[in-house]
Amino acid sequence: EQGRAVEARAALAAVVDLDSTDAVGCYQLGKALERVGDADGAADQYERAVALEPQYRDAWYSLAKLAHRLGRTEAGDRALARFESMEEETELQAARRRVQRTPNGVVERRALAVVLARSGQSQQAVDELRVALALAAEGERAAIHHDLGLIFDRLGDPMAAMAALQRAAAAAPDTARFQLHLGQLYAKVGRDSLAAVT
Repeated sequence: EQGRAVEARAALAAVVDLDSTDAVGCYQLGKALERVGDADGAADQYERAVALEPQYRDAWYSLAKLAHRLGRTEAGDRALARFESMEEETELQAARRRVQRTPNGVVERRALAVVLARSGQSQQAVDELRVALALAAEGERAAIHHDLGLIFDRLGDPMAAMAALQRAAAAAPDTARFQLHLGQLYAKVGRDSLAAVT
């Protein structure tokens, strides 16, 4: 095993020497160097790979793992954050593509709203959910109102959150999570303080 890793390292080093702009070659050389115990050399190759190809997710992930293993916490955290942001962006792009393919799809718009909310784009998530509400059949609206309530709560708008969660609970009174979230919001904000505002 070790002998094959050394041979692979030599072959990959030759490839990288021939084409120093080959991000995949740099990444593969980094993997080979890591297998033979040359962690510093591997980290250098992963860094070259991401410098050549900033969207190279595998190289960012490998760099993050290796940096953490070497005790380079700050560099590892930066690489991991970069990898995670690309994963989030990929998920967001996929959700947007699904909505483009099915613009009247309620499920697709709700899924996009969830991804937007998770990535901190709560207002855009609200916009998508409002479009979904306009497209939804009567039986689908309760879940959308529930989603809106949760996002409004996250945005710090308890009145809008309360109204949306009340609509969800009224439309589907047997759905325990709607009732639970409404009750949690009452407890969080205080029923009396809400009555005073309205």
